[in-house]
Amino acid sequence: MTSPSIYVFARPALLLAAIAGVICASEVTAQAQATTTAASSVRTNPAFNTTAIARNDDGSSALVSLGFTINLFGKIRTAAYVNNNGNLTFDSALSTFTPFGLKKTAREIIAPFFADVDTRPAGSKQVFFGLDTINGHRAFGANYIDVGYYSQHVDKTNSFQVVLIEREDQHPGDFDIEFNYQRISWETGDASGGINGFGGTPATAGWSNGTDTSYELPGSLIPGAFLDGGPYSLVRQSLTGAPVRTPGVTQGSSGRLIFRARDGVIGPGVTISGGQFSDATVGIPYSAALGVSGATPPYVWTFQSDVADPPGLTLSSGGVLSGTPSVAGTYSFTLGLTANSEDGPITIYQRGSITIQPPTLRISTGCPLSDAYVGSPYSQSFKAVGLANGLIWTLGDTANLPPGVSFNSSGLLAGTPQLPGTYIL
Repeated sequence: MTSPSIYVFARPALLLAAIAGVICASEVTAQAQATTTAASSVRTNPAFNTTAIARNDDGSSALVSLGFTINLFGKIRTAAYVNNNGNLTFDSALSTFTPFGLKKTAREIIAPFFADVDTRPAGSKQVFFGLDTINGHRAFGANYIDVGYYSQHVDKTNSFQVVLIEREDQHPGDFDIEFNYQRISWETGDASGGINGFGGTPATAGWSNGTDTSYELPGSLIPGAFLDGGPYSLVRQSLTGAPVRTPGVTQGSSGRLIFRARDGVIGPGVTISGGQFSDATVGIPYSAALGVSGATPPYVWTFQSDVADPPGLTLSSGGVLSGTPSVAGTYSFTLGLTANSEDGPITIYQRGSITIQPPTLRISTGCPLSDAYVGSPYSQSFKAVGLANGLIWTLGDTANLPPGVSFNSSGLLAGTPQLPGTYIL
């Protein structure tokens, strides 16, 4: 007699008897943290307040000297226009008030916060700019401190700054760009579709050489993204922190983004990639590695959760988030990286998050099942992953059990087969 086989294609109906809980972070707490951690980011060099742009809406300065020469993607520039709407341009002044994407623009622009600034009401301060020095390097700064939004609103004000720092110690024409943020409480003017400073076409930030090279900060043109407490809150992130030896600046202070222009090419300096992790699932092993650019090892990583660590996951010294998640929810945190840069040891911070999905119930028992033999006792327990208990197993209407074999609600297929054949469950 030939040995019969049981080929089982598992299609049981399962009853879920458990629902995973969800933990949510407090947005009020996040906003309070954002306001208090950014105080050291805006530089207070007095000469940055030398010259004011007259109170206006959509105006600009004349072409003003930077005090040094910069190499902007092969174009040698010694002067710039300070535009009221949160940006510097080099080819001509810019009066545009509704921000546009920087990825395809024909403008040479450096924009810390391109949106509809309105300094006409007395409750708003004017835009100031001037020449100073930072750590012995010549610097040009433009201050947008306590500025209102169109049309003449001062119920909310923003405070931010752009600084160009001469770095000829690296190479002629080299420079650094700093975007410094202290408070971002509005994002849109009335003429850009905003209501009470929110929504519509919100701010964009970054830079462009006006042809084929640009960079937009994540969160650009996304409502709510850049606001204090938002998912890409400008006052809570940093692309490159200050070197340890820099006097008067908090190491890795939130609200400071530094871009380094070297040999005519602007790069984002030291950056962390991978902080917005792909979704994980309760009960399924997870692993995702962070990346680093613009720095050299050794790396030291830190992980600071807003409310609670994602249960079951840990960040290793090598920058790998791994483990087996145990509780569903969305978890937000701040990643810290200490590494070596061209300026020496440096620490940067970046916001991150991960969503852990509820368990996905699936049958883990492989098919086909092992062979059974007529007259010999047979037993096979079906297994599932996604829930630890509370499972009820049943067979579908088309199931065909071997005579002498039964299947119970615990997932046990057992008995003594009586007839040879192939049976489909």
